[in-house]
Amino acid sequence: MRAAVLERFGSPDGYTVRDWPEPVPGPGEALVRVRAVCVNRTDVHVIERTNIGRFAEVPHIGGLDPAGVVVGLGDGASDLAIGDRVVARPMIPDLECRFCRAGKEAGCERPRYIGVHRPGGFGELVALPARALFRIPDGIDETVASAAAHSIPVVLHLVEVVGQVTADDSVLVVGAAGGLGSATVQLARSLGARVIAAGASDERLAAALELGADAGVRSDDPSGFAERVRALTDGRGVTVAVDNAGDPVLWPEIVGALDRGGRILTCGAHAGGRVTLDLSLFYRLQLRLLTASGSSADEFRRAMALVATGAIRPLIAGIRPIADIRGAFGDLLARRNLGKLVLRFDG
Repeated sequence: MRAAVLERFGSPDGYTVRDWPEPVPGPGEALVRVRAVCVNRTDVHVIERTNIGRFAEVPHIGGLDPAGVVVGLGDGASDLAIGDRVVARPMIPDLECRFCRAGKEAGCERPRYIGVHRPGGFGELVALPARALFRIPDGIDETVASAAAHSIPVVLHLVEVVGQVTADDSVLVVGAAGGLGSATVQLARSLGARVIAAGASDERLAAALELGADAGVRSDDPSGFAERVRALTDGRGVTVAVDNAGDPVLWPEIVGALDRGGRILTCGAHAGGRVTLDLSLFYRLQLRLLTASGSSADEFRRAMALVATGAIRPLIAGIRPIADIRGAFGDLLARRNLGKLVLRFDG
């Protein structure tokens, strides 16, 4: 098969598209012919061998969220059939740790990630546990399913379960035109909350407003950011801020934009994540910092159903052939994309 193979760590230049042995599905696994897969920040961690990406070894095939068609089944993979259209849930919980046994698999202690701990979707074929594959609902294609698979289920868990956002909330979404941010804008709006989008350009704010944000604030100049947000909330500040960047310069302004008793929600650290916490401010204003890094199987199914009904749509920046994987990562690293960058294997 043809595959994009990471031959060396350091930069996207380490990827080469070449022939690679076809995988064979083991017990409980299915073989999927990949139609679409996205480039993600987790793949960048693999390339740079940071964070969770340090668990990968070269040569390696990344790709967290492949979507395609089942073309083979291993022994015991009885829940799927040849020809099923499926999309992968990137995180595979072990189902044996104390959290999984308590029904909290989103917090699994020993998760395995597709494209990190095992080969992912940057190849024409991928063998995956059948329990990590979910049928794609009618009405959406593989491109949309892949673009939704990584971000929307985690955001669903973060916003609804962890953050408990309701119609009584005002929600600031930092990076509102990214994969996580655009999903947050739509989900918070569907819950009835008032949404203020933050973006580094007018183009990004326009994209967030089109997705349903009530107002927008530029975040490229952190000076006075909190004041601009407060001006949109009658001076009180927002009750919720969703920040998946962790920019140390913008962080104090995000905290400053919160109302008393406000909460910060995060499921990412795309700008580094090392910020300074003023604990005296946190306890005086009774602020909370809440995090999430996964979702349950039921939440994954529900996220896909929301996409199928049109309640939430993943923001897709562009569709590229797998041969352009280096260019896709280049755009991701330079933050030129508005939404997900999807790779296709057609043709």
